[in-house]
Amino acid sequence: MNKLILILAIILVGCSTECKKDVIGVEYFPDGSKTDLISGDIQHTKIFEDFIELHNAKDFNGIRNLVDEEIKIYAATGDSLIGKEAHLTFLKSWLNDSSPEWKAHYLIANDYINKDGIIEHWVTSCYDMSTQEDGQKNTFTHIYDAKIELGKIQKFYIYERNK
Repeated sequence: MNKLILILAIILVGCSTECKKDVIGVEYFPDGSKTDLISGDIQHTKIFEDFIELHNAKDFNGIRNLVDEEIKIYAATGDSLIGKEAHLTFLKSWLNDSSPEWKAHYLIANDYINKDGIIEHWVTSCYDMSTQEDGQKNTFTHIYDAKIELGKIQKFYIYERNK
């Protein structure tokens, strides 16, 4: 009996320390209310990191496998792409014409509970991205906010500044 109590105590203590997530910030909703941002699953950073590396490798099948069918991409220019096929069509042209390359600075996994009570998983990252256009190298710093669900990138926002 004592062994059973000890095992249950270890399980409860283990879960209370491992299951607790650290508050790392806040998320504001359009109505001004807010919720905690909590540390997310580090595997989500790996998914986004792989996604960018597949762009560097121009591996369209790999990219296809990491994005949701209805992916939504919101560029710094105000343009948007919706859907896996639209994304891949754009990429094939842009990657060949501009030869972009990415170099990572950081990736942070974070989660929050949305207004519907559902946990959303996000990765915020920073990359330098350079392109070659008309023989000239252009370098930008990009911040990406990517929503990841079930191992797929559902949407992401791109923020950009010239470097």
